[in-house]
Amino acid sequence: MLFVAKSMIIEIWFLLICTAAITIFQLLTGRINLKGLLYEENTSDKFSPVRLQLLLISVAVALYYLYQLFKEPTRFPMVNVGVVLVFGVSNLVYIAGKCRSLYKD
Repeated sequence: MLFVAKSMIIEIWFLLICTAAITIFQLLTGRINLKGLLYEENTSDKFSPVRLQLLLISVAVALYYLYQLFKEPTRFPMVNVGVVLVFGVSNLVYIAGKCRSLYKD
């Protein structure tokens, strides 16, 4: 049983590393286009701070869970209520910004 668990951990890490490598490669070669990621949808010159805060919070939450996984690699990280609350508020701010831009006269 121990062999099965260790092989599953190796396979999961292999999958994560390969997925990250493919994504980074496609970002560097231009197959994944990030142009306009932080700008409003309808205009290419208007910076969107709500998109930036959502991106930063999403990356921070992902890094937090990766840190938790590295700290204890044998068990799945526990879901922290504070982190979920911060992530939810960040998404709520993004949605409010989208609604504001949709209904702006």
